[in-house]
Formats: sequence, C-alpha cells, structure tokens
Amino acid sequence: MKYWAVRRELRRMLEQPRKGVFTPLNSVRRIHLLFPYGEYTSIIPIIEKLSRLKIEVVAWSIMHKSPNQEELPKSVRVISANEYSFWGTPSKDLIDDMESIECDVFIDLNSSYSYRALLLAAHSKAKFRVGVHREGAPLYDFELILKDRLKADDIFKSMIDYLENIG
Repeated sequence: MKYWAVRRELRRMLEQPRKGVFTPLNSVRRIHLLFPYGEYTSIIPIIEKLSRLKIEVVAWSIMHKSPNQEELPKSVRVISANEYSFWGTPSKDLIDDMESIECDVFIDLNSSYSYRALLLAAHSKAKFRVGVHREGAPLYDFELILKDRLKADDIFKSMIDYLENIG
C-alpha cells in the first residue's frame, strides 16, 4: 500500500467542512457499524441489543487478511482488498456505497490504526460519527481514547455508556 496516497486522501477529507449533529440514543433509528472481520461473534449481541431498542443496523466489516476466515452472514457487507486501489484508496463504487447510507450514527469499532477503516469513516454521511481516537486523523465527532487495544464489543460498550449519559 502506498501510504502517501492514503494520507493525501485523508487530508483532503479532513479539509471538508463538517458539523456533527448529536442524536440522543433513544432517538436514533439507524446505525452503521464498521467492525474488524474476525470479531463478528462479539458483534452479534450488539446488533441484538440495538434491534431490541428498535434501531436498524447496517453492518460492514473489512477483511484485512486471507478470506479463509469464518464466513459472515449475507446481511453483513464484507469489504475485501480488491475494493481498494493499488494506492490503498477506496474504489469509486465503495465510496458511492458508503456515501449512500443514510444513518443517524456511524460507529467504527476498529481499535487498531487501519487506513481502510479511516478512509471509509471519512466518507460516511452519518449525522454523527463515533470512533477510537487516532492521532492526526480527527474524523469522529466523538472519540474514545484507549490505553490498551480492546475488542469491538468492549469498545461498543464504552461508547454506548458515554452516549447514553450525554443524551
């Protein structure tokens, strides 16, 4: 991956004006979750909890390694390496798909620094973006600062605790 192209794309996205609009959790109708491919089993209870709250979930996962990992349900959009250019930037089709999702909140549950996840987050048109703080990439309206790397479900629990207390 050519990181200069990815950094240029991130800088371009960060220069675009954006004003996040916080929506209290009890008013959220649709959430877009982006999570690490290998953590789907820990995402199931999250999706179930949100469904009980009458919140629709759009679930996407980025496949970083080999495709011989567990197969995810058809309801989860799995993003593979071939949906990114040689330079590491998302394809036009992937960007169009990302920008077409109408949701109240976008939540990035990736705890490691992933350029692929950051570029997708940058293209989200969600009213409010939530994610793990990454130095030099202030993409989120609400950022969780981690001392240690956490699994997706632990990140979600922390984020939801904060968001419930804010609203």
